[in-house]
Amino acid sequence: MSDHETTNPDLLSSPSNRSTTENNGSTSVFSDTALDTQLYYLLNRETELRLQIDELVEEISQLETSLNKYKVNSSVGDDNGGSDNKNDLENETTDDNVDNEDRWEEFKAPEWCIPIKADVLTFEWDASLLSKECQFDVILMDPPWQLATHAPTRGVAIAYQQLPDICIEELPITKLQKNGFLFIWVINNKYTKAFEMMKKWGYTYCDDITWVKQTVNRRMAKGHGFYLQHAKETCLIGRKGEDPPGCNHSISSDVIFSERRGQSQKPEELYEMIEELIPNGNYLEIFGRKNNLRDYWVTIGNELYVGERRSFEMATKESSQEPVQESNSSDHEQKIDPAPVTEVSGESGIGVKTEEEALPKFTPEEIKNLIELANSYKITGNEHFSMLKFEEAIVEYEKALDTCPDEIRNERAIYWGNLGACYVKLGKYQEAVEACTKALEDLPTYTKVLLRRAQANEKLHTHTSLSSALEDYKTLQSTPSHQSELSSTTRKSINSSIQNLPMIIAQQQENEKNEMLGKLKDFGNTILGKFGLSTDNFKMVKDPNSDGYNIQFVNNAGGSGESSD
Repeated sequence: MSDHETTNPDLLSSPSNRSTTENNGSTSVFSDTALDTQLYYLLNRETELRLQIDELVEEISQLETSLNKYKVNSSVGDDNGGSDNKNDLENETTDDNVDNEDRWEEFKAPEWCIPIKADVLTFEWDASLLSKECQFDVILMDPPWQLATHAPTRGVAIAYQQLPDICIEELPITKLQKNGFLFIWVINNKYTKAFEMMKKWGYTYCDDITWVKQTVNRRMAKGHGFYLQHAKETCLIGRKGEDPPGCNHSISSDVIFSERRGQSQKPEELYEMIEELIPNGNYLEIFGRKNNLRDYWVTIGNELYVGERRSFEMATKESSQEPVQESNSSDHEQKIDPAPVTEVSGESGIGVKTEEEALPKFTPEEIKNLIELANSYKITGNEHFSMLKFEEAIVEYEKALDTCPDEIRNERAIYWGNLGACYVKLGKYQEAVEACTKALEDLPTYTKVLLRRAQANEKLHTHTSLSSALEDYKTLQSTPSHQSELSSTTRKSINSSIQNLPMIIAQQQENEKNEMLGKLKDFGNTILGKFGLSTDNFKMVKDPNSDGYNIQFVNNAGGSGESSD
């Protein structure tokens, strides 16, 4: 049977206005044809892009005016025209650099953090107090590993410069620590290299930490990967020399369940774990960003805004006046516990919080922001879909589902429905049926998705799937609200399917039964063959006196013997 509709995602309309889309016919830009839908979308997209270009031109003009006003020592931005001047602004260190000060006030860096803005490859480690006056108890690093290929995963944009292994290996780690621990985040294809580096720097592998990424709804946050979708990251732990003073043992689990944040941002729980392992220690993080800044930590990286913050030398002099850092182990254990908080009162279980009650609750403002973010992923997915990049579209729709709160059921139904459309285009009909079923759980009246599920089930062409398709077609035919959202052509096609499917289902059932009997016969021959027999030596004969069957044995000479039921 032919498809009843194109399987484009809901690029423009929501389930509430499906009737407008279906009923206007070929005279409307909302017609059933994929070409008209894509054309309408592209025209709207062109308008949006033109508006964005106008805004960018205005911002560039303002930047040029600002740079001319605050230029220091040399002309800034003359050669760049309308290019991004962020790096030029960051490199200015004079008191006139108001932009950096504003960034610090906006960011609100921790009061006792010690940031060092520098390129770790060219930083004069020997000239600084880092290697002369201080030995660190803990060194944490998240190297910008060189990925395996230029485009290792689908739909990934790397927002940082990658470094070859040799550059990371030449870091003067041996000068910074004689006794203590090294924590190093590693990607899948760099495990062997990370172990080699640890050995070269004098460390012995002693443990590792696994971060299981979660969405805001506490589901597993699946990401990108070449063969498998990655949902975790690993931090290797190396030990050198003796344990630092005050080192604790068996402090917590080696698994962190924490929400996935921005690209390359690691969980806060790791810092808490380190500070509980070695309370009041000397901590250093290499390749840090502003989101890594933390009280009592020295953080070095080329993406930090320094401004008028204390230098390491100043902090060393002030260390005697700093408040003593306290470590609360009970609070820490509660923070890293992945399980929902459970309250039990007596044997009856009164007071137990269900999993649903333990899920995070969002404020109206948070829900609004999450929906906006989820819809931005959907829009990107729609763009990929219109360009026939269905795999990339799937990634964006999955991000939307990970982001959107469970209670926003209508939006989630659209995301699931769009996923189903992608799977149909890719010929993955079982996945399409599952995605459409999820959409209908959130929004049972979703006509387009119900039709899409029926079509996908029909494509699977099994007895079970064909029966399910027939049931969906009957629902579409008998429900007025569904009928009102379908075009006359689609309704005729559904009626035709309802008439033809029963015969197809009966034939498919017979085919599957014969296939199953054939497999059973092959299995029986495998067993009986060991005794010089086969299933041909046995014959089922219906008993005329009852509804049962008798099994007769037929020997090779043609004789037979009868056995009971």
